[in-house]
Amino acid sequence: MNKSKLTWGVLALATSLGLGACGGGGSASITKNTTVGVISGFGSVYVNGCEYETNNASIDVEGQSGTEDDLSVGDVVEVTGPSNCAHANATGIKYADELEGVVDSNAVTAGIGTMMVMGQDVTVNDLTIFEDETGSVATVNDIASGHVVEISGFGIGTGDIVATRIEVKAINLALYGDDIEVKGVVSGHNATNQTFMIGNLTIDYGTQPAILDGLSEITNDLYVEAKASDYSAGSLSMLATKVELEDDGEIGHQGDEDEEFEIKGMLTAAYDAGAKTFGINDQMVLVDDSTQFEGITTSDLNSGNLGTLYMEVEGNFNANGILVAEEVGLEDDDVNDGSEAQGIVSNLLVTDTNNGTLTVSWTTPSAGSVDLTVTNDTMMKDSEGATPETKFNLTHLRDGDFVEVHYDAATGIVIKLERDDAI
Repeated sequence: MNKSKLTWGVLALATSLGLGACGGGGSASITKNTTVGVISGFGSVYVNGCEYETNNASIDVEGQSGTEDDLSVGDVVEVTGPSNCAHANATGIKYADELEGVVDSNAVTAGIGTMMVMGQDVTVNDLTIFEDETGSVATVNDIASGHVVEISGFGIGTGDIVATRIEVKAINLALYGDDIEVKGVVSGHNATNQTFMIGNLTIDYGTQPAILDGLSEITNDLYVEAKASDYSAGSLSMLATKVELEDDGEIGHQGDEDEEFEIKGMLTAAYDAGAKTFGINDQMVLVDDSTQFEGITTSDLNSGNLGTLYMEVEGNFNANGILVAEEVGLEDDDVNDGSEAQGIVSNLLVTDTNNGTLTVSWTTPSAGSVDLTVTNDTMMKDSEGATPETKFNLTHLRDGDFVEVHYDAATGIVIKLERDDAI
């Protein structure tokens, strides 16, 4: 794994459920809590509207010890710590990408669309964070077949990923100089041919043969990671050098009994009325008679809304390790119906690290201005100049800066703010 954010080499979309700013000291007696979401900003680490101090946190990046500097806006992370935002000293933060591999094709235009990466269908929207490590790829639209990318996002391991962050690692595999890797749930296993599928990708583990790490045999429904040293863009087939068990072979967080759990993300598995379950990101959720729905019903959790319905689930794990939902709420992501503007900042008032108000006098879509509010949920990104601020937050913004904003026209709340060079 070659991750440049390490020294060696998550669509936190705007929420309408009102999680407030956090900070302060912790408590030794609080209930264990796990939160899964996307990093929206820094000045501490902001996830799901909460500010998490990281001074005493254990940070895991792809199975290796890291620091806050190894994390980026758009990364989907798992945060352990207190059960409320009033005492948000994180005890642990874990990051792992969804996919790192070769692009097969790209049908993204104007920052919206899909691309295929090693047989996995990747959805890109306005709020996907884009980074280029090579200095040669201007926008996500310009990613080409053969480029090597790292993707963080929402997926349930069956070949469909909603990207929260895409980073171009190399313009071809020869320049990348490391293994490529794909994670997912094994399907179509053929023991005779020693092949299986992850999404649309056929993985051959017998020709070399591949090293099996952490498992004695491969079977359908196991959650694994397959690595390879070579892949031809568009081939949808690779020879694995290593196949290893991922997260003990089960996708999603494996919680302890009574552990509190919060997750925000996309609907990834439709509601099954018989089993009373649905999927959000990589997590399966059980609904019971006490589950409260806010702004949404089980009928909305249908296959037509897969990958587009953004929501929040809060609940607890039962004795069988299953997440039982206490609350299911619709989140206001405005991916498809939000407003967008580019223009100059004025009247900036910062009330906290990532809280405040500003006016944007825009030149796009037309002349005018709008008064906006930034919250802990606003995704904050800096693309100004040759050396953008990597830990950008509202305190770095100044009157006169040029920004691109995505916002909720009804409330004026900013969903994503990116400072850039003036056009």
